[in-house]
Order: sequence, then structure tokens, then C-alpha cells
Amino acid sequence: MHGLEATFKDQIDFVHLNVDFQETLAARERFGIVQRSQYVLTDAAGEVLQRWLGFLDEETVTTYIRDYLAAQPA
Repeated sequence: MHGLEATFKDQIDFVHLNVDFQETLAARERFGIVQRSQYVLTDAAGEVLQRWLGFLDEETVTTYIRDYLAAQPA
């Protein structure tokens, strides 16, 4: 995940929602995150575009992010 964050840090926001912290509960509930190793890609309006569970294949996620960014108006 940190490699993705370094690559796209100037283009998208990465938000870490630790399941051990109560203060992240509202956001986790909004996106249906109930356990560790869950990842959600949303658009700027907060609509879920893609969801991953378990091992994060950075190559696949990179493709989703690049496709999303390419589709955005300049």
C-alpha cells in the first residue's frame, strides 16, 4: 500500500482506517470495512469504485487507479 501511496500521493488521497481505533468507526461503517486487509477505492464523491479483501495486488490496484485518473476531466 505504501508504494501506491508514494506513486499517487499528488493525485489521490489515501485514508487509513485502523479497525483498532474507535474514531474510525463511522467511516468504516460507511464503506463496510469490518476487518483488517480490506481496501476500498472511491471516487471524489465517496462512491465505491472497487473493493479488495485480503492480499493487495499492487499491480492490479495501480491499473484501477490509472484507469480512474485517465477517465477524469482535465
